[in-house]
Amino acid sequence: MSPAKDRTPEDTTRVSRKAAEPSLPRDKLVSLTVTGGPHIGKAFPLAKPWVSIGRSPANEVVIEDPDVSRVHCVLETRGTAGLLVDLGSSNGTFVDEQKITESRLENLSEFRVGRTTLMLIVRDQEE
Repeated sequence: MSPAKDRTPEDTTRVSRKAAEPSLPRDKLVSLTVTGGPHIGKAFPLAKPWVSIGRSPANEVVIEDPDVSRVHCVLETRGTAGLLVDLGSSNGTFVDEQKITESRLENLSEFRVGRTTLMLIVRDQEE
């Protein structure tokens, strides 16, 4: 595979996944906010660059939605972007209504687990 145009989105994700280790940006606050579903408006500030998302209380982001697996997916934050990885969930993880195994997320990207839609929000720290 020589030209970049021949690369699939999965190839690009693999390259970017290897290029940067998970890390939170120093001068920003990163959170997941529920934008659709039973807990709309609930925010989950991220205190570490790798968080698990699921129904079980053992997750950093707990989604009380019967259509969400106990451990559904993980989000690895890399600066102001993230890599969302489905962990073989029963009902899937969706970005732009497409079922994914992994997907890059930018600021204000949304994804759905079960009946719950979440948005990745990266904003400046308030002084």
